[in-house]
Amino acid sequence: MEINQILSAGVLLALGTLFAALAFFIFSIYADVKSILVKTNSILDDTKQITNSVAGPVTSASKLIMVIKSALATLNALFGPKRLRKP
Repeated sequence: MEINQILSAGVLLALGTLFAALAFFIFSIYADVKSILVKTNSILDDTKQITNSVAGPVTSASKLIMVIKSALATLNALFGPKRLRKP
C-alpha cells in the first residue's frame, strides 16, 4: 500500500467516527427538545385550564354589572330629574 492510500483510509475512518459522534449528539439534542416541548405543552394546558376557570366568574360578574347598569338607567329614566319647564 502506498502512503496516500493509508492516509486516505485514516481520514475516512476519522471522518466516519466524527459523523457518528455528531449523529449521536444531534439525536440527544432532539430528545431534549422533545422533552422540553412535552413540558411546555403541559404548562400551556394548565394555563388554558386556569384561564377557563377564571373566565367563568369574570363573565358572570360582567353580566351582573350590565344588569345593574341597565336597571339604574331605567330607574333614572323613570324617576330622574324632571325636565325644565318653560315659563
